[in-house]
Amino acid sequence: MCPGESAGRSAGRQGPGDLAPAILARIAGGDLPAGSELDPARLAPLFEATDTEVAGALVRLEAHGATERHGSVWRVVPGRIGQGRDLLHWAVPLLRAVVSLATARIKPAEAARLFAAYDRFAGLAGDGSATSRQTGYRQMMEQLAQASGSSFHVRTMQSLLDQAEPLVARMVSFQMASRRSAEPDDELGRLAQAMMQGNSATASAAIEDHLIILGRYLDGPAPAQP
Repeated sequence: MCPGESAGRSAGRQGPGDLAPAILARIAGGDLPAGSELDPARLAPLFEATDTEVAGALVRLEAHGATERHGSVWRVVPGRIGQGRDLLHWAVPLLRAVVSLATARIKPAEAARLFAAYDRFAGLAGDGSATSRQTGYRQMMEQLAQASGSSFHVRTMQSLLDQAEPLVARMVSFQMASRRSAEPDDELGRLAQAMMQGNSATASAAIEDHLIILGRYLDGPAPAQP
């Protein structure tokens, strides 16, 4: 089985917080195409979840612009054509596994390097350019994989990041175009803090938020820089 083959399955067993990325993976994979109706009652059995849990996940996706509500149902926002279907199916289980392993094993020196990489990604270190911030993101993900203690996850993360370069560039470009300032409570900042503290629940919640945000950058060209 390839690393992303099981993405989107049995999300309900992992808790309601996992549902939004799992649904987004199905959207990116084309199982839920643009404009399709997302009825919590119909989706619940697919994800082994309750109607309420699915509705909550759809609300989270709506807040990130991936879905829009029409009465008691949601629809996939037009334009989500699944360009990153394989990438997202790969990223969801990989990032979850790496964060879970790293939280229990990370050493203070590794956590310090993780924070340094985050500062570069956030534009708080380095020259603040798009290239510098993309490098910081890669360093952060590579550091997480190293902290997991798994050579398999290190190799898989490197392969994923090689293929994800256009997606990371698009994410950074959107952030810079919107002049989004780095805040200590953004999802990757929270992840770095949780790693330092060994807080698995906070780390898990942070990576789920980041997976949703990644999904938002799968479609369309990056904006022009001002």
